[in-house]
Amino acid sequence: MYRLCLLVLTGLMALPAGAAEVSPFATKPGQWEMKTQHNGKAMPVIRTCVDEETATQAEKTLASPEIPKECKALSQHIKGQEMRFEYVCDDPGQQVHVRGQGRRLSENAFESQLETLENGQVTGTTLIAGQWLGACSAQARNTIDIPGVGQMDMDQLERMAKELGGTAGR
Repeated sequence: MYRLCLLVLTGLMALPAGAAEVSPFATKPGQWEMKTQHNGKAMPVIRTCVDEETATQAEKTLASPEIPKECKALSQHIKGQEMRFEYVCDDPGQQVHVRGQGRRLSENAFESQLETLENGQVTGTTLIAGQWLGACSAQARNTIDIPGVGQMDMDQLERMAKELGGTAGR
């Protein structure tokens, strides 16, 4: 179920931007730091470098009406630089009810929250705060730095996600 929650959180990037001029998530090229908490427990801080092409693709994805293919939207709302959603998603052997929100704090920062529910009760919460750190160094373009693992390029990360049965998209 945790894998599906991360997939849905990643799927937030596929929420429609509608008439909003600025998406709920910052998509600026450069180095980003992502701080994540799952059920109150801090996860390792991840830094990733996003090039101009990837940032542009993310902005296009935000303008798309698609949601994660494993999910059915119960609701989706975007107002200004904030968005809210509620999905029911298929995870192998079960359905997972998730709701979340995201908001752009500035062109350099965003935050999001995802909750899993069972019988109307929250059973898990994941928080992500993204902060732009500046331009990427030449050797760090389209890489992700995972503490304890090291630096990986996005193609390598996608291959690993596929091997684990998930998907990772840029």
